[in-house]
Amino acid sequence: MNNINGLGAALALVVFTGAAASARTDKVDSYITAQMKQKNIPGCGVAILRGGRVDKIKSYGLANVELGVKSTRNSAFEIGSVSKQFTAAAVMMLVEEGKVALDDPISKHIPDTPPAWKDVTVRHLLTHTSGIKTYTELTGFDLDNRLTQAQFVSLLAKQPLDFPAGTKYKYNNSGYSLAGFIVANASGKPFFNFLRERIFEPLGMKNTGDRDPLRIIPGRVDGYIFDKNGLRNKDYDVTDLGGAGAICSTINDMAKWAAAVDKNALLQPSSWAEIRTPQKLADGSSLTYGLGWNIRTVNGHAMHSHGGSTSGFSAHLRRYPDDGLTIVMLTNNEELDIAAAVVKGLVALIEPELAEPET
Repeated sequence: MNNINGLGAALALVVFTGAAASARTDKVDSYITAQMKQKNIPGCGVAILRGGRVDKIKSYGLANVELGVKSTRNSAFEIGSVSKQFTAAAVMMLVEEGKVALDDPISKHIPDTPPAWKDVTVRHLLTHTSGIKTYTELTGFDLDNRLTQAQFVSLLAKQPLDFPAGTKYKYNNSGYSLAGFIVANASGKPFFNFLRERIFEPLGMKNTGDRDPLRIIPGRVDGYIFDKNGLRNKDYDVTDLGGAGAICSTINDMAKWAAAVDKNALLQPSSWAEIRTPQKLADGSSLTYGLGWNIRTVNGHAMHSHGGSTSGFSAHLRRYPDDGLTIVMLTNNEELDIAAAVVKGLVALIEPELAEPET
């Protein structure tokens, strides 16, 4: 009898907890629309997952302001550096196959690297500790260039290292572009072909791929900039991000990716553990970065996240693995971290115990 009463109490608690969470989720629409107005976000897509299952997914606003085209769940946004988690997963697939090792020197997989890079490893690329100059800091580097792998390596090889490999952390897009080349070279397939065959197609991500501005992409969203002159169209296209941030995706597809991550799909448990382990510098000090993910603890709760921004777009994916909560947001306003700020507030709204302290 006591066991029955205990079960009843437990079920009642589950129902109450679920109802409370659902009630908080119902506030999402008003919160998102208010944030869009306040932050001048023309359109966005939001997905909330609990326990690897979609709890809420919705699009808001406009995919194209000039034509008045509404954003839908199949509208294709650029996700910027959220792409890095796909690149890291692709590398780990090749690690599992024995084609790449994280501590291989990159010269083993990329031809004609300069002598200064002899100590740079694949792990260094994925953890922003390579010391290779990030191309976003190069004077005169044109983001709408179309560079071959050899041209890209040659351009970076002319620059001195910022620091010896493994001794410091400095966020670096060049490293992930080089990691994309390693995926292509080690697999024998173009980078996006590999992603499509090994990640996008198995997960049913039918509307995800290379955001190349020359491609015809059904449902492609237009990106915008908001400044002192008001809302404007983005003024350039980024073509050569590769493994660093060239994915275009929909909120429907990103929810599938988020669910796969929650369920440890596609990779062996040991590979996911490596991805989620805070990496270390040569002196043994720990980073708050794994492989393609920021790894932090907030209020005693583990948090894995990554944001992204390209011309006209901002995106963010955040998950609390021990609490079973994941939120994805895609927007067509390029302000850096604008999606992260909205997601941060959304977490506080629907799960107050996970709210980050104001700094």
